[in-house]
Amino acid sequence: MTAYLEQMFSKRLDAMQSMVERLLGVAPPIRKSDPDSYADTPFTDENTLIEMPRKFSFPSIKAYDGTSDPYDHIAQYRQRLLSEALPKESRKATNCKGFG
Repeated sequence: MTAYLEQMFSKRLDAMQSMVERLLGVAPPIRKSDPDSYADTPFTDENTLIEMPRKFSFPSIKAYDGTSDPYDHIAQYRQRLLSEALPKESRKATNCKGFG
């Protein structure tokens, strides 16, 4: 019974994915990748290759809970990051890598 249900859901998921891929203006879905692969990173090559400053500690802010304005949440993070003494060449990469 479990195998049958898994097969049925797999077919339905494939059909739904196919329909989504045919929608105009919709980006293709992100494919699963190897989580341990260095090549699979959400960052640009420019940001990936920049090392985080050794003594840097990420600003502590409350995790976003989905109930407030997401732009305000990002602005709060960026404002706190501005108070950190970071080298100019690593500021952008640190901002990207630290926002998780």
